[in-house]
Amino acid sequence: MAEIATVMMGARDKIVAKAKELAIKYRDSAYYSPKKQGDAVRDTSNFDCSYFVYLVFVEVFSAYKYLNTAAIQTSPDFKKVDAGAPGDLIFFPAGQVPYAVKKKDNKVYPNHVGVLLDAHSWVGRQSSSLGIVLLSNPWWGSRTTEYYRHVKIDAAQARANGSNLRKYFA
Repeated sequence: MAEIATVMMGARDKIVAKAKELAIKYRDSAYYSPKKQGDAVRDTSNFDCSYFVYLVFVEVFSAYKYLNTAAIQTSPDFKKVDAGAPGDLIFFPAGQVPYAVKKKDNKVYPNHVGVLLDAHSWVGRQSSSLGIVLLSNPWWGSRTTEYYRHVKIDAAQARANGSNLRKYFA
């Protein structure tokens, strides 16, 4: 069983470490607004939340292709899971934010995505900054959340599980 955990945590650890590294590396980048900038070229000086996810995942899964925030929900590269784990994506569907509504802000906020670091925090590109956010943050913590896992994480687990079974049936 230790082998399964090692393989699983290997991919997860890489995602988490890369997310932290890139949050520091690109902390001074500007926010890219798809609504305001249309088809402007995104690069490491100018990007949104989905491009931050791309920058992280392409370092871990070299064949990973850019997906905008909405496309992550329907992509065959990700599956929705009931509970997030480090390295999974934390997804905030479009909608009102209960914390903001209490303060008379009834705006419908767009989809948002970040990388779950641990049971207490996630990292992502917000319009105001790039950085780590606590799950207990009153604004973000009041939003509806969904979790998405890259299918290659589960594939690594299945390969490790198969290796363990072969030991007993060889």
